[in-house]
Amino acid sequence: MFWKKEIRLELHNYSRYHIDAEVIEKDGFKWHFTCIYGEPSTDRRKVTWRLMRILKQQLNLPWLCAGDFNEILFNHEKKGGPARAQSQMEGFRLALVDCGLKDLGFIGDKYTWRNQSWEAGRYIKERLDR
Repeated sequence: MFWKKEIRLELHNYSRYHIDAEVIEKDGFKWHFTCIYGEPSTDRRKVTWRLMRILKQQLNLPWLCAGDFNEILFNHEKKGGPARAQSQMEGFRLALVDCGLKDLGFIGDKYTWRNQSWEAGRYIKERLDR
């Protein structure tokens, strides 16, 4: 994680899958910043959603949570391959609601991840980063 020397960053905690910090701007404004890398294994994604809920409770500040969540919110955020299970996406949507987080949207290509297949029938792209 990089930041300007004029901005103070206080690391609160971290793991293999997240960095959680408080940012103090030059004018004293404070906000909560978390970088997330979602559990790569589908059956362990609930661990990421639980972590997000715990981190939400740590600081009572405006919160920016960004990263590669390894999950989509809706099937239209995926092209190619089998459709994602509704229950899987619902877990991510509920975590965002419970944490009071909103997707900020994007500019440019909506697909932030692509597999490495050169075969048209196996090519998959998804919006995993937010």
